[in-house]
Amino acid sequence: MARRKADRTPAETIALAKQSVCYTRLWWLGFHVAAYAYPIYAGAWRQYFRDWTTGLVLCIALGVMNAVCYVVLQRSSPGFVLPQEEEKRLEDDYGIDGGVFHHDDTSDSLLDVEVAHVDRRHYCAHCHVHPPLRAKHCCVCAGVCVGRDNHRLFVLYMLTQSLEAIWGMGIASFGMRMNDETDDDNSLEKWLRDSIPFMLLVVFGFLVFLIAFGLLCYHVYLISTNQSSWEHAKRSKITYLKDLPPDVLPFSHGSLMNTWLFLRGSPRNVWTYVAEGHAEASSSPSTSVEESADAASVAGDLSPMEIVLK
Repeated sequence: MARRKADRTPAETIALAKQSVCYTRLWWLGFHVAAYAYPIYAGAWRQYFRDWTTGLVLCIALGVMNAVCYVVLQRSSPGFVLPQEEEKRLEDDYGIDGGVFHHDDTSDSLLDVEVAHVDRRHYCAHCHVHPPLRAKHCCVCAGVCVGRDNHRLFVLYMLTQSLEAIWGMGIASFGMRMNDETDDDNSLEKWLRDSIPFMLLVVFGFLVFLIAFGLLCYHVYLISTNQSSWEHAKRSKITYLKDLPPDVLPFSHGSLMNTWLFLRGSPRNVWTYVAEGHAEASSSPSTSVEESADAASVAGDLSPMEIVLK
């Protein structure tokens, strides 16, 4: 009998996470081998691309690009786990956990003002770690954790996977029509025997498309509004968001600028929202640096090491 999450040791949690990653990768490999191998074996590829050499080249290029994106994504880092040397330097220089806070002398983030608040962080009972702020806990999707540093690669992978799934369903559907045309004795039993594998490919291809395209659309929305998925799903329970008006997106610079910052890989953790009372106080000539910092205290739980996929 499986133990409850709260009763698991860190070693058991890590073992289960590795097992989930292994199953995810095996499923991806098995599906792609079947999606390419059977249509080629059954002759559907040869007939589908018989008079369309350009399409064959594009399809192979898309498949290779998708595989490369997937493999590179597995080897990528979400960007919040620092080398031991860097973590030790941060602890020595700033007296804080290097795995949670990243100091950047050139950053205009409110984090540079709100160092005193950096220890207000969540503890993940599932992973048994203090995750980066703007995140709830670490999770595995597509066989790897996705965060700030590999978010663009993940979106590209979702795009290529969506296109590949559409093309795969098209080839599988063509294979069923091909069997119908070549079935001289009109035997339903023979047609089903030859077409069931293609039917399964269409069904699984459609499921893959729903997942990949759904995630793609969701992340396009998150990118355009500069939110993490945790902030979007749990806004009313998050310390630095729950007291804000529901229509306020405190990290947003506008859809176009948010998208541009994402494409450039620029930092996107700058708090842009200032309440009216704080705005008036900060505009006063007599306002001190400490008082100006208080205007940003609602952002004290922020970190540039954001996890964008939950």
